Amino acid sequence: MADKTLKFGSVAVTLPDSLVPPDEAGSLSPAELARIPKAPRAVGALCESAADGIERAGKAFQPPPGITVDALRKAGQKADGIDLIIHDVEVVLNRLKQGNLLFDAEAYKLVRQVNDQVKAQSKHSPELAKIFAPLLQAFSALRGRRDDAEPTPPVPSPAP
Repeated sequence: MADKTLKFGSVAVTLPDSLVPPDEAGSLSPAELARIPKAPRAVGALCESAADGIERAGKAFQPPPGITVDALRKAGQKADGIDLIIHDVEVVLNRLKQGNLLFDAEAYKLVRQVNDQVKAQSKHSPELAKIFAPLLQAFSALRGRRDDAEPTPPVPSPAP
């Protein structure tokens, strides 16, 4: 069985050929998605159970037209197989998101230190405030947003 690589931007995921999503996957409208029946969890196991039942029943059971034991098993394997791949991608995505938080925190720590230094040194060298104006304005805007997000509680007035 061949593998196929799905690519988007700088990300590539290699899948077994049998688990490559249909061409329309990823381009369906919300209305089209709403028309797709929602399968229960473990639908692959249900397919396997149905296939086993058809085999055990033998000639006593006539499956619906076009439904075979092999078709049921393949459909169930696809459903379960793509679930495993999605789980693996979610684990990688979680790691990337945590990495992003760590990278952002380190970058923010460094730029905060530069901002603090600019503010301190610009008291003695006012031209630094002009050179670093975009940085100072960005931090001023951040401070304003933080103040809006976390209002300080009112100070109680002293009792008469």
